[in-house]
This record gives sequence, C-alpha cells and structure tokens, in this order.
Amino acid sequence: VSDWQLVATIRDISERKAAEAAMLVKNTQLQEANRLLRLAEDVARIGHWHYDLTTGKADWSPLFADIHGLPVDRPVDAADYIALLGAEQFAHIRAEARRAIQQGQRFRLATQIPSTDGPPRIIEMQGQGEISASGELLGLFGVCQDITEQLDIQETLRQARDRALSAAEA
Repeated sequence: VSDWQLVATIRDISERKAAEAAMLVKNTQLQEANRLLRLAEDVARIGHWHYDLTTGKADWSPLFADIHGLPVDRPVDAADYIALLGAEQFAHIRAEARRAIQQGQRFRLATQIPSTDGPPRIIEMQGQGEISASGELLGLFGVCQDITEQLDIQETLRQARDRALSAAEA
C-alpha cells in the first residue's frame, strides 16, 4: 500500500483561450487603426480636440497644440487656449458652436490666431456635439486645420487672374 495520493482536476479552457486570442486580434486591429489615424492627421495637418461638458476638461492632439503654438510636451487646459485666442475670439467660437448644436448641426468657422514666428495664422475649425443616447449634450468634438497657406495660394491665383484679365482688356 502506498502513502501517496493523487488528486487531479481537468478544466477545459479552450473557450477562454479563444476569447483571449480574439481580444488580442481586436487589440492589434485597434492599435493599427489608431496608428493610421495619426498618420492621416499628420499628412493632412489636421489636429483634433474634445471638450467634456460634464467635467469641463479639454483634450487635444499634439498636432492641434502644434498648429496653435501651444506646448506639445506638457498638458495645457482650456484657460491656456482662451489666453491664446483672447476672450472675445473664444466667445465668438463658443457662440457659433452653441448656435450650430442648438440647431442640430455641425459647426465650421475660420478664425485668426497669433503666430510666434510671423503674421497671424488662419485656422479652420469644424466640430459637432457629442450627444448621449438620451439626447443630452455631453461635449464637443472637432478638428482644426491651418489654412493660411491655402488662402495665400488662392489670393495669389486671384491676383494673377486679375492681372491677366487686365492685360487682356488692355
């Protein structure tokens, strides 16, 4: 007779392993989607922002900060953004956003911001309300793009066209 006893339990963990593998695939897909989104933002030079009305907290992408001349390497808050734009200009943006959201629309506007290395820049901002399932406005989300160069090119083309028309008339 032996003094040793063996007790064993066998559990089928194949469902858990399959779920873990599926989660790993989804996580990899999400990481790739985020990487591609960052690349698209960089290529288009479009930054994004989010303002949570429930907490009053503002977040934005590093590209949004770069476009606006805000520090990319440290967190900044809405007060920094208001200081950059000035209270009057910020109030105009807020009023336009509020008007559009009350009408159930997206908002789009161009605004001028100061530049640390030259003349002011023109930023186009687009956004929309973030609405809960119950219809409550939770926050605002949007994108911005520096359109200064595009406007400069359009003005150069307009001037060239005007000169050509003047020459043709003469």
